[in-house]
Amino acid sequence: MEVKKLKTDSAAVGTPLSYLLQEEVQLIETTLGGVQMGSMLPYQGIVDVLCEACEQLKWKTPTKIQKEAIPVALQGSDVIGLAETGSGKTGAFALPILQTLLDKPQRLYALVLTPTRELAFQISEQFEALGASIGIKCAVIVGGIDMMTQSLMLAKKPHIVIATPGRLVDHLENTKGFNLRSLKYLVMDEADRILNMDFEQEVDKILKAIPRERNTLLFSATMTKKVAKLQRASLQNPVRVEVSSKYQTVDKLQQYYLFIPVKFKDVYLVYILNELAGNSFMVFCSTCANTQRVALMLRNLGLTAIPLHGQMSQSKRLGALNKFKSKNRSILIATDVASRGLDIPHVDVVLNLDIPTHSKDYIHRVGRTARAGRSGVAITFVSQYDVELYQRIEHLIGKKLPLYKTEEEEVMQLMERVTEAQRYAKMEMNESERGRKKRRNDEDDDADDTEESLDVSDDTPETNPLLRYHDMPDFNIPPDKVITGTAKLSQDYEVALLQHLKHLQDSTEPPTFESVIDPLENARVPLYYSLYTGRQLGSGKAGRYFEAYKKTIDIAGQVESERWYGNSLYKALLSVRNSGNLTEVQSRLVDLYLCEFIRNGAEMKESQKKELSVVIQKITEEQKKYKRNLDTAYSMALRKVDEGHIAGIPVQILQYMVPPGSDPRKGPWRIVPHPMVYEGILRYSRMASLRRDTWIKMVSMAGSDMMERRSSNVHAIHGIVQNRHVMATRLGFKSYVDLVLERTMAGSMDNIVSILDMIKNKLYDIVKDDLETLKEFSNKPQLEHWDVEYYRNLQLEELFNLQELRYFCDYFPYTKFRDSFFQLCTKLFGITFQERNDCSTWHENVEVFDILEEDGTVAGTIYIDPYARDDKLDRSYYEMGRDRSAVAETTPLTYVSLRINPSYDQSKPSVMQFDDIQSFIMNMGCALQCILSRAPYSEMSGNRHMEPDAQKIVPYTLLNVIQIPEVFKSLSSHHSSGVEIPDEQLNSMIGAQEHMQAIDVLNEAFKSALDLEFYLEETRGTFIKTPESTPDQYNRLYKEFIPMPLHPKDERFCTFHDIFIGGRSCLYYAEIWSKMVAADAASAFKEVLHDEQKLALVGKRFKDTYLTMGAAVDPKTVFRTFMGRDPTPEPFLAKFDNRKAIATEE
Repeated sequence: MEVKKLKTDSAAVGTPLSYLLQEEVQLIETTLGGVQMGSMLPYQGIVDVLCEACEQLKWKTPTKIQKEAIPVALQGSDVIGLAETGSGKTGAFALPILQTLLDKPQRLYALVLTPTRELAFQISEQFEALGASIGIKCAVIVGGIDMMTQSLMLAKKPHIVIATPGRLVDHLENTKGFNLRSLKYLVMDEADRILNMDFEQEVDKILKAIPRERNTLLFSATMTKKVAKLQRASLQNPVRVEVSSKYQTVDKLQQYYLFIPVKFKDVYLVYILNELAGNSFMVFCSTCANTQRVALMLRNLGLTAIPLHGQMSQSKRLGALNKFKSKNRSILIATDVASRGLDIPHVDVVLNLDIPTHSKDYIHRVGRTARAGRSGVAITFVSQYDVELYQRIEHLIGKKLPLYKTEEEEVMQLMERVTEAQRYAKMEMNESERGRKKRRNDEDDDADDTEESLDVSDDTPETNPLLRYHDMPDFNIPPDKVITGTAKLSQDYEVALLQHLKHLQDSTEPPTFESVIDPLENARVPLYYSLYTGRQLGSGKAGRYFEAYKKTIDIAGQVESERWYGNSLYKALLSVRNSGNLTEVQSRLVDLYLCEFIRNGAEMKESQKKELSVVIQKITEEQKKYKRNLDTAYSMALRKVDEGHIAGIPVQILQYMVPPGSDPRKGPWRIVPHPMVYEGILRYSRMASLRRDTWIKMVSMAGSDMMERRSSNVHAIHGIVQNRHVMATRLGFKSYVDLVLERTMAGSMDNIVSILDMIKNKLYDIVKDDLETLKEFSNKPQLEHWDVEYYRNLQLEELFNLQELRYFCDYFPYTKFRDSFFQLCTKLFGITFQERNDCSTWHENVEVFDILEEDGTVAGTIYIDPYARDDKLDRSYYEMGRDRSAVAETTPLTYVSLRINPSYDQSKPSVMQFDDIQSFIMNMGCALQCILSRAPYSEMSGNRHMEPDAQKIVPYTLLNVIQIPEVFKSLSSHHSSGVEIPDEQLNSMIGAQEHMQAIDVLNEAFKSALDLEFYLEETRGTFIKTPESTPDQYNRLYKEFIPMPLHPKDERFCTFHDIFIGGRSCLYYAEIWSKMVAADAASAFKEVLHDEQKLALVGKRFKDTYLTMGAAVDPKTVFRTFMGRDPTPEPFLAKFDNRKAIATEE
């Protein structure tokens, strides 16, 4: 058989404009006044509708293989295409198939065989994108997906079938009614790899099942003996198109090697990832186990790594690939399953952590980068055992690679952190392996060592209690069921969402609020019930339950966000809003949805959405850089100290300074980057030099001193601020501040600035006097920054006799205080608490209470986990357990977890410190607001989606009421005598809590003002011009708010993570705002405290507004309904009046 041969000399082909860097193209376009450069050269012989599709995909010129193969295929000849990886082979066969399909439309027109599942899905995406305007239907038939679902897809007779050989044969042999007897095109992509994976028998069966009269297109990177044999068996008079006849890599790929001992591979990997941060990486490993281990290790170091290997289930593999392609993850750790065929154009760096066994695989691996004319970097790790393999690679590519230069000193600084991360990764893998073995033993099944068990979707309410969302939670559920149950509900949610979007699109009836929202509500409530339950198990039991919960977040998060991309839902919501037939809560919910849609680009053109996506990705990368710099600064902050340094530091602080399992009284001690340690040293250490060094280290962390090490956050902050401004303007706002404040109670920058100015004007002189008092108390000529907390604490002990106050807790045994608080709630709000003993709990100490309305109906249920223990989170918290929903017919559940020290003395109950009381009140306030809410929709229930500066008004109001001395005293009862706390002791404790509190409040006001100032459009220019220096805003605002000289090392803004990478950007003021409004609301209770009848009316009014309206009503309206006016800061500032009078008198 004659094979005609065409060959293209790559050296003769010029670099088209589309191969320029995107920035260069944009620059040229701008220079030429908006003339669109790079207009598409015609795809020879391709019709206009497909050419337009190519242009939308930014295929501006045909690649070499496309130029040669497409005309031949359009002539009806069989084609053998030989081209290097990343050369555009998919377009070379997709375009001629679609064009001929347009001429003669037919179902089951073409079959594309691929070696891997990922490549099959990628080819399907390309076909659907090219054929979107002509209604092309594709079916992907691969392993790891339910065959019944695939059979239904095949029954619909798609135009194009993309399949892996093994699964296609399964359907040809077992699926009734399915055949390919009318097939017109057969494509075998990556044919050499199909045959290398031992699919020869399956390919033979497929060739026998399809017509002999067909067109066959065979594409391969190499012409092996097996491929030549297949060519002779399946092609007729083929034309051979070859654009590369030897193994080579593209010119724009910079290739290096790194020769290191095998034991240092991981630390050098982390060094390079930090060194080249901001790029996207593919890291290749030789085994599935090592891929999983490296991914876990990098995650433990805070890097966004995700694994991809053959032992993962199909949905996991696709999920990993999609997260990397969408830039949600910047590091893909993969085996050779990802080395060929996948088109991920944004890969910047390829790292061969394990050198490939076959030298040809090196070409395919490094071909993942430097694609489509972009530049790229490839670094191969070579250990003492890899020299021979490396020499084969150099021989294959015909050149010697340069050594990648590293700074060994910087590498070794990472060793301690990497070693710790390796240890945790190994523990996680061992735990996972034990879990799999236990499942195999318990279930006596044939589950293999994969992640397949994470995707079990056949759970039912009978087999998994997580699906019984109307019942009380079953906390005896095994971790596996947490994962599979959430996976099942995620699948149900996704199916329901897609069906709902399709119904909205096809419906001819005008949408109503109920027809749009109710289906979403019914799908969402069960899913979130499973997430809440899993989260509580992870928080209350830790261990495998915490790992299970982390997995469920990944499972559910992706499907939940899909609703913001449903155009039919957006249009339906607009129609509902314009109808005008909405209640206030319905209107707020619709506005919430529309706001999210707009922020996700619903009003934008596709090109604008892509631009917005690029900006958001830049923000994400800068935030990662910020966090990484902080981690580096923390690792450099470690310092060993001896017994002399720890004098005066309480054991509660020392426990954070010793290794796990060590006695905090015996050491060894280290200063670690933990807020408790820093604050403890500044407050208690008697060594001024240690306080000084700790304070300077704390305020200069990740500052300009770290510029030389490239670990300064100054540039990262500059990038975050600048790109957030760009994002806001793209979304139609003047500044990022305006974007954030759109849905807040404050409503405007002017209102916030007004409050912050009032606090500054009120407290500046008070704080100045306090500092002068501390200076006199210290007998020092100059009070330094690191002296303030130390002498403040010493003065506190002297003024309030803290030794006597340690008996304060004896008057507040937990159970008596809890019951007294319940009785107060009955008195104020008319509700009662009824304990339950019939509920499953995650620990024997957990208490369960139904909260009953005055008519005896159950409003909801609260779980309280009061005592500290090792297997729960080391902080107090409140969480939802189930949302209230009239549509889904669910009542609310809440969880409150505290850290009260348990009593090990049977003769004495557990007692509460002042901080324990505050935590109890704050968390119970949140719980009551969610349980008593009457909002009928889950997303308006309690404080869910409430304006962020209003979310803590209820708990702070209750705390203000409780701290009224008469109320506080009424809640006390000595654990043995039952008497109330003496007035003198109570007043001393309250006084101790308020001692020099103005210093803290003024500092919080300063950070709030700084947060807003960073993001204001009119001040942004100053910051951008001088990113290397301390921002002018910081210097100016510091002088306005803080009555102490600015220390030259003070660059604390570089560690204000709440502002830059946390959830409080432009919202740092929210805490102060909530306290201000709460103090005003609490004044209503204080005014009628001694009138029982009026107090009951105020309590009822508070319940009918703040506790029942929740997020269903605008918070300004809620306050006006309760108080009859707008809030004022006077009650909040009034508590400082006495302090100011005392200072003036002194």
